[in-house]
Amino acid sequence: MNSEQRIVITGMGAISPVGLNCQETFDSLVAGQSGVSRVSLFDPSRLKCQVAGEVKGFEPEDHMDRKLARRIGRYAQFSIAATQEALAQSGLDLENEDRSRIACVVSSAIGDFPMVEKQMGTFFSDSKLTISPFTVPRVSTSMAAGNIALQFGLTGLSYGVSSACATGSHSLATAMMILKLGLADIVLAGGSEAAICETFLQSYIAMRALSTRNDEPERASRPFDRDRDGFVIAEGCGVMVLETVEHAQRRDAPILAELVGAGMTCDAFHITSAHPDGMGAAQAMTTALNTAGLDPEERNRFHNLLVSLGEEKVIILSTHIVDDVSELCSNMAVLGDGKILLEGNPLEVTDKLNGKIWRKIVSSDEAADIESEFAVISKRLLAGRTVLHVLSDAAPTGFESTPANLEDVYFSTLIASRNAA
Repeated sequence: MNSEQRIVITGMGAISPVGLNCQETFDSLVAGQSGVSRVSLFDPSRLKCQVAGEVKGFEPEDHMDRKLARRIGRYAQFSIAATQEALAQSGLDLENEDRSRIACVVSSAIGDFPMVEKQMGTFFSDSKLTISPFTVPRVSTSMAAGNIALQFGLTGLSYGVSSACATGSHSLATAMMILKLGLADIVLAGGSEAAICETFLQSYIAMRALSTRNDEPERASRPFDRDRDGFVIAEGCGVMVLETVEHAQRRDAPILAELVGAGMTCDAFHITSAHPDGMGAAQAMTTALNTAGLDPEERNRFHNLLVSLGEEKVIILSTHIVDDVSELCSNMAVLGDGKILLEGNPLEVTDKLNGKIWRKIVSSDEAADIESEFAVISKRLLAGRTVLHVLSDAAPTGFESTPANLEDVYFSTLIASRNAA
């Protein structure tokens, strides 16, 4: 095992209740759009909980032929669609790759639970004991990965892990280990679920785990609210392309992020409740820091560092106010003479600012005026309007504090040009 092997993410794909791809999902979340509504996949009227996060508008035949779509479960359909997006973003040309060196760990905690419900209902009500021959391959939680392998002809390691709510995260950690062990050059990793059916919801209702805020579904999921009355079942899929940094660089792949560490633990305390002193979470974080080779004393700076890559400039944002550029860029190479090295590219530091973050949605004309007056650290188009985030000591007229839980926190921002020699 090569513990020093660097792992990077080069592609992402998503199917969610607020979008049928990554961009749609991101835009909906930024706009504050809820994906929770009254259940439409079946009539929920006799259940106490009648809301869920359903994926709307998904057409499996947009991603696979009709015959395959009929034979596999909805969660497996999601996994193929998300994988297509992730592969496209990564620029991976499978025709030029050794497919025996491409692994797949796209997992599901539940599998095709609606198929279980349907087939068991038919089996116990029909004297002929009728049951579909596709029941077992559809119900198996490993068939998200299995169907991806079949669809794209991947002959490397392929399986799924099943660990309840941690399934997707465990899949990413497992992918990292596979790459460090040298068992593959590329791993498709993620999680997929589509278990919204009457039996599944009633199982959680019996545990008194679900929200019954049926009169306002979009406000039912409120995990940190004092009036929280349970969580909300949802469906969707997320897939990432992970590969060794050497493989990614050889094919000039877009490097979106680097996966530097992972930690996995078990509280061994209760079937649903976490240990009251948080020991399992703390141990997982410590393990992740250790595998990443990071000093725990550096953890705050690491978590609060954001690198925004624009076409002409790089913005490094930290919740620590610092005076020294080298301290702000502690996870980058400082070249001296006002230059830093990021992802192998020399960048010239042009400015460093301190202040609070403020947000406003404006027209393009207003955006131009604001940009000439304030330090804009983020600008994004949203439905014909422009979302601006600026750095300022006091709130500019019409701006709101963001994020709300950091309204009293000051930030240090370093701005660097991509055009450094």
